[in-house]
Amino acid sequence: HLLRQVRYAHWTARAERLSKLGDHTGALGEYREALLLAGHLPGEEGAEARAHCFLRRAHEFLALGRFEEALSACDLLLREDEDDMQAVLLRAKVLIMKERGGGG
Repeated sequence: HLLRQVRYAHWTARAERLSKLGDHTGALGEYREALLLAGHLPGEEGAEARAHCFLRRAHEFLALGRFEEALSACDLLLREDEDDMQAVLLRAKVLIMKERGGGG
């Protein structure tokens, strides 16, 4: 269990670094790996880790202009927690940006 936590932290830290450097495609890959590990974390810890990954992946997809994938990531998070206000707000932002054709 501890090894999975450490590996999860490693992948999310790498993803955050890549995102800050503007490598959103690379960050998506790292968050995908973190999400796979999050699926093996127990209970509430696993749910929180999955939620974090879904939300971050939605942000990365949005940064790349990949609106449908950003919406899917938001929807996955909302399936886990329908009251997650960050996901609700991000989903609304994605829909607005998609409607505007990608403009901020």
